[in-house]
Amino acid sequence: MMNQAINKKTSSALPALLFVIGFRILIILYWLARYGGNWSEDDAARTTSTIDAVFTTGQLVPKESALYPNGFLYQVLVTVLAQFTGLSVVDVQRWVVPIMGITLTIVGFVFYLHIFRNPVLAAITTTALNLQGDFIYTTLRSSHEKVDFLLIFVSLLVLMISVQWFESWRQRVALAGVYYLVILAENTNNVFFASTFTVTLILSFLFWYGLTRYADRKVIVGWGWVIGVAVFALLVTFIVVVLTYPNDTVTTFDTLVRLLVRWASVFFACFIASLLIVFFAQGLRWRETMKEASGASWLLYVAIVSIVFVFIVIFVWYPPARGVVNVTGDLTERIRLFLVSPISEPSGLLQVVSAAWVFPNAWLWLRIYDILILLMAMAGWLHMILRLRQAPRGSILPMDKGTSWLLVLLPAFAFQNFIFVLSDLTGSISEINNLQIRLIPFTALVAAPVAVYALMRFLRWLRARVRFYRLVSVGLVIGAMLALAMGLIKGTSEPLLSNNWSFYTPAEFAGVAWFNQTMPQFDFGVGRRTPLVWAGPDFRIGRLWREQFLGSSRNIVPITSSLDASYTYILVSPTVRILSERYSQPMPDLRGPDVIYDNDTVQIYYQPPENRP
Repeated sequence: MMNQAINKKTSSALPALLFVIGFRILIILYWLARYGGNWSEDDAARTTSTIDAVFTTGQLVPKESALYPNGFLYQVLVTVLAQFTGLSVVDVQRWVVPIMGITLTIVGFVFYLHIFRNPVLAAITTTALNLQGDFIYTTLRSSHEKVDFLLIFVSLLVLMISVQWFESWRQRVALAGVYYLVILAENTNNVFFASTFTVTLILSFLFWYGLTRYADRKVIVGWGWVIGVAVFALLVTFIVVVLTYPNDTVTTFDTLVRLLVRWASVFFACFIASLLIVFFAQGLRWRETMKEASGASWLLYVAIVSIVFVFIVIFVWYPPARGVVNVTGDLTERIRLFLVSPISEPSGLLQVVSAAWVFPNAWLWLRIYDILILLMAMAGWLHMILRLRQAPRGSILPMDKGTSWLLVLLPAFAFQNFIFVLSDLTGSISEINNLQIRLIPFTALVAAPVAVYALMRFLRWLRARVRFYRLVSVGLVIGAMLALAMGLIKGTSEPLLSNNWSFYTPAEFAGVAWFNQTMPQFDFGVGRRTPLVWAGPDFRIGRLWREQFLGSSRNIVPITSSLDASYTYILVSPTVRILSERYSQPMPDLRGPDVIYDNDTVQIYYQPPENRP
């Protein structure tokens, strides 16, 4: 039955679509029910304050208010939803925005349907994407990523349709206009993600051109050149890494891994750059390229024109986005320092991620699904390459045109993900930290269908071996259930395993609301000290206050997690006590301070000046 469904390309897409919609709704309901909507994390809290500023002032760039530097579309969208529904910005962020993931699921299903022309495979791929923990997290939290994914899906779908359905340049130009509107919207939503997507299209052109020559039995670069370039890259790596910094020592396994990654990164960058130079120098002819890979030339054309929109948004429409230029320079400098600076113990972000879970290296175990998807995608991509070589001479598309897009998109997305992994390995916890979480879901958009392609090929091969086929089928069902559990644990920061708690209780909400109403208003201009509030070993209560109350009042109640700070107030709740035990951090001494607020669950203490640290 399963194979019949898979092989039946003409079956109705409605049941498959309803399945993926129902699956997404269940994930949304779990997300909302797990914490009763009482959820707040760093990006969502900052985003809510920027939306409230736009909502209150009616300006894209509010003066003397919080703003998001990389774009404004998401703020405008939530503002419109708040005006249309009559809900507050906070309520829209909490209850309405997560439901937008249903639209993302529908568009994703349509995109995969155009790739496979099979509703069952499209549903399996969409479900596999919805099992990825970072995708669950970024598309459910109240931030801009879900709109980014939606616009990227639509952009790829429009490009695919323009190449698949139409051969007339007039029709393609008409669809290009639609694409430019979509990519312009993405630039206004997040110019950083839009620019990386444009780079992905340019890289895809290079892969597509190379595959065209490969399919036509033309030598892309001779083996002599490949060996020569490899030797040259090894020499450059030796000179840059060893001779420049000869005092590197290996003291731990982590340091050894960091050193090996550096060597591999320098070699890889030098090898690819040199190989591309040789490749184009050996006989790249523009007319020949256009003739052999018209789809590739179309991809390059729209990508180059898309660069214009990046500059329009950065330098004309939204001046705060100019900070992306500095961020890009900082990212480049960080990678350069990682590759050529002396080896040191890894610190910063990776240690923060490791400490966020109860068990050692729990984050790595929760990445098992991602690792399997990537390995399966690699196997599927290599299988496509082999089939491409076996195709008739002169054909770049031996498979259906949809899956051929995966051949060029996967390595382009994976290459960018590799660059951002290098950025995270620098140990930075600055503005552009944890890029893996932000970019891995983008890679999963194309890795998931390639992995499903590989899985279906494997199942067809295994079908003749009935006993093993049934065993593998049962294993896949169990594996899918485990993947769902791991995805929900990671995507919701399940407090049973995670130390990075992003929820708050109604009693804590009431306590912070009392703070906001009771504490005196301070003017930053007069230089008076703002009272500090100790509210646990992390900034969980601070995120709650920033999201729920910062836009509604100028009452300032800064939160601190340091016991050494000179705090005036102490907020205590059962959640704060449990989290302090998790972090092995003692509670403040509560024998001296006076209780000034108590709702039976949360107590707020006032600490006299003589008792303050």
